[in-house]
This record gives sequence, structure tokens and C-alpha cells, in this order.
Amino acid sequence: MRDPIDWNVLARYLANSCSPDETRAVKAWLDADPTRHQLLNELESIWAASNQPASPLDEATLDADWDQLATAMDEAASPVSPPSTRRTRQPARRRAQRAGRPTLQNALYVLLAGLLLVGSLWVGLDRWSPDAPADPVRMVVAERGERANIQLVDGTKVTLNVDSRLRMPTAFDGGRREVHLEGEAYFDVAPDSARPFIVHANDAVINVHGTAFNVRSYPEDRRVQVAVVEGAVSLRAQTASPDDAGARLERGQVGRLDQEAVRVQTDSTRSVVPLLGWMEGRLVFEDATLDAVTARLERWYNLQFEVTDPGLDSLRLTANLKSRSVQNVLDVISASLGIRYRLQHNTVILADDPSGPPPQHN
Repeated sequence: MRDPIDWNVLARYLANSCSPDETRAVKAWLDADPTRHQLLNELESIWAASNQPASPLDEATLDADWDQLATAMDEAASPVSPPSTRRTRQPARRRAQRAGRPTLQNALYVLLAGLLLVGSLWVGLDRWSPDAPADPVRMVVAERGERANIQLVDGTKVTLNVDSRLRMPTAFDGGRREVHLEGEAYFDVAPDSARPFIVHANDAVINVHGTAFNVRSYPEDRRVQVAVVEGAVSLRAQTASPDDAGARLERGQVGRLDQEAVRVQTDSTRSVVPLLGWMEGRLVFEDATLDAVTARLERWYNLQFEVTDPGLDSLRLTANLKSRSVQNVLDVISASLGIRYRLQHNTVILADDPSGPPPQHN
């Protein structure tokens, strides 16, 4: 069962007006579930933005939100009262509060609006009811064009790359800490000799013996790649026998497990540094096919690619690019490969026409 929280206390915490006892209560509530820290960060960002001058579009959007939330804001005076969906229009009062100094009422509005805006972390406001059963599994998603930082209940820190998902239990009960990854993530695992940390990624199982490593497992890669930064891990196929401990990867080693194979290929000569470039906002390609390049760019910039000439599939790219505007990256890549591109809204069209007109940005 979820721990209850008094909406007034949480709003006062947001507005920096809590008593010492209330501050301790909120911090204890936050520490009981690490995803609450992420939620609070989102709410603090919304609260900070609420004190900036709003554009007409912002006002129209917030008016619609206010219709649904004004009553809930008033009802928040009672402890642990869930947000209501009754509609009461009070835009004049909201505008006056936004224009002036932050107030508790304004904090409550921002808090409740924020709960709707970041509701994907909680899969519905009904989860906040103290009578609602706890979900034993939680999913954190980094959409295309986004990255996410997570701290698990055991203190393990995870950075999710774009278009990635991490599924985990709400509590690590029993003798093992197991998570499931789709996509790419960097793990900095909290030590706990009594409970081994295990990552399931596609058809691979990664048993952790150390602290920091990167796992990449996107569908088009057709393999799971693990790069160890600190400590050691063991990589094996999901279908391997229980007696198979897998290949042990030490610091600085890279291991790969193809979907069609059950043996792990290890590489001690390749530097792990380029494989972590995404954490610094860098797009790193090492002899990558055009298909692999476009797949990465689709995730990174939330784009769609169309290749007009099948002959372009043979092209390969080696580059280390600082991620900036999509036009800047496309200019560099097209010049490197000797091709042309046309950007139309959210679609990039690639053509083998080096003598054609320059790129068009629509």
C-alpha cells in the first residue's frame, strides 16, 4: 500500500514554507520510493516555470487545466484527499496569483497540474489514494529524443538513453535484484553482496560483479552489447544452461551476444569510451551502415528517414559528432557520405545525388 501524503504539506514543501517536522515527513515520503524524487523534480520545474510570464498560448492551456483542477485545489485542504475531476472555472483568480508572489494556493495549483503533466510516471492519479493497491512492477520510459536519470530503491543509478525502457519491481524482495531493459542504459550499481544485481536485455542475462557498465540492446542491432567501465560482469544467453556462468567481462572489455548465437564475443582492444559518447550528447559511429545511422538519428531526434536509392545501403560512416541541431548533424553526415538530403517536417529524404540542389529545410 502506498504511503499517504498530505497535499497541503507537499505544496508547502514546494513553496519552501514547510516547518522542520513537515520537511522531515516529506523527505521520508520521498525516500520511501525513488521515483518520487523524479516526480518532485518535475513538479519543481513546473513550479519555477509558473512564476515566469506566460504567453497567450500558455494561458489558454492553463485555463483548460484549471477547469479540471480548481476544485481539487480547494479540496486539497483536507489531508490525503485525492484530486477531483469536477469542473469549476476560476481563471481570474489563477491569473492574479500567477502575476504576483507565489502563494500556497498557487503552489497547490501547480502541484496538482504537475501531477497531470507527469502522470506517466504514476499511470493515473488514482495511484495516489492510500487505499489503492501497490503495483509490484514499475516501468520507466525515455521517449525518442529524451534521456532519463533514475535511482532505484537500492541506490543503483541508471541513465536511460533515448527510446529505452527499464522495468523493475517496486521493491527488491528476496535474494536478487533483477531489472529488464529494452534499449540502452548505463548502470552504476550499488554494492550488495547478499543480493546480486541482474539485468535482462533481450535474449541476454548480465550478472553484475562490479559497479559501472553500459548495455545496448536495440532491436535493429540484433545483438546485446555490454561495455564494462568499472568492476566486472558475466554475460550469457537467456537460453544457456543454469550451469553456464557465461563470459566474464572485466574493466575496459566489451562483450557482444548475437541473437543467432549462444557464445559471447569479447573484445579487449576496443575502447569503451566511444560507446559512452551518448551520455555526453555525442553521436559516435564506427564503420556503421547507413541503416544503423538512420536508426540512431530517428531515436535521437524523433525523425523518420526515407532512402530513395537502395545503393546507399552499402555506405558506412565513422564519425564522432557533438549533437547539435538536426540540420547541422545531417549536413556533416551527408557531406561525409557524398549524398544529399531533404528535410520535410519530421521526415528526412536521402538521395544519391551529389550534383543535385542543396538540402531543403521545410
